[in-house]
Amino acid sequence: KQITKFRLRARERRRDRWQYLLLRSVTPTHQDLASVRLPRLLHPLYYFVRPIRLIGKKLRGQTAV
Repeated sequence: KQITKFRLRARERRRDRWQYLLLRSVTPTHQDLASVRLPRLLHPLYYFVRPIRLIGKKLRGQTAV
C-alpha cells in the first residue's frame, strides 16, 4: 500500500495519477489469479475479476490491495 502511495505522489500530472489508479484497479495480480482458476483461453477475463474482487473486499471491510 505504501508503494502505491509513493507511485501516486511521483506522478506530476493529475491525469497521470488517474491513469495509474485505473491501470492498478484492473491489472490482475497473483491474488486475482489464485482467487479464480480460469482456463488459458479465458485469461483475459481476469481483467474483470480484479475490480469485482476489490469491490468485494471493500464491502467486507478488508483493505483492498
